[in-house]
Amino acid sequence: MKPGSRVAILVREELEGICVFRGDRLEHLFLDRVDFERSRVREEVNLSNFGLGEEYHGELEGECSRIVKLISKELKKMM
Repeated sequence: MKPGSRVAILVREELEGICVFRGDRLEHLFLDRVDFERSRVREEVNLSNFGLGEEYHGELEGECSRIVKLISKELKKMM
């Protein structure tokens, strides 16, 4: 994977989320798939685990899952 490549990871936990990484850094987080589909970022994704660009399976899937779980946990606290 090239350092500037964008990787989109879809996770379905209690929330559905799409994390977009550039290298190993989180660049964007979408909790609404429609917002992702409408974004310009979508056009720049090189790899994903849901059929956009080349297929990706790796450690960023776990990182995205962890992020979405933490957000879900915080949202529950607020309710």
